[in-house]
Amino acid sequence: MNQIQLTPAQQAALSLSQHIVVTAGAGTGKTEVLIQRIIKILSQVNHINQVLAITYTDKAAGEIKHRVYRAILEKMNTALGDERAKFERMREQFLKNYISTIHSFCAAIIRRFPQEIEGLDPDFGILEGYEQRKLLRESIETLLDSIATNKEHQLYDDLRNVLRHRSKGIVMSMLEELVNRRQDVG
Repeated sequence: MNQIQLTPAQQAALSLSQHIVVTAGAGTGKTEVLIQRIIKILSQVNHINQVLAITYTDKAAGEIKHRVYRAILEKMNTALGDERAKFERMREQFLKNYISTIHSFCAAIIRRFPQEIEGLDPDFGILEGYEQRKLLRESIETLLDSIATNKEHQLYDDLRNVLRHRSKGIVMSMLEELVNRRQDVG
């Protein structure tokens, strides 16, 4: 398996002496570090469901799952005896892994303990696509309207100044873009 050259900070993140959170801008190697760390952890546990890896994007979660699965196959083909049996078990139980987005992980917890949230619709789902964009746009518009109609709000003057130079629609679009690119903002 080809691995990229890691920086000293990335190498430190591979230490298994404690739990970690990896945060960095886009394209900095977060996913690679997580993959290498998970592969290292798999050598020390007996079951795939003993590993929890949470990321923000579906793309990163999918890439991590794919590469971890390939690493399990590779370890399974090179290990002997009990070690080989362990990786065979991990391959067989791979669908029980806890490698997901934060959204999917939280939804799984809520589905497991629905009685903890009063009034929860048992058919709830994660907003995506058009519904997500619509709710975001409505939320931004509500926020801007609430600021624009409250002279006591700390952002009232700033918003009025911005709206002198840009239309409300353009400001809303800019804020939507900022929210949609939040994982790129350091």
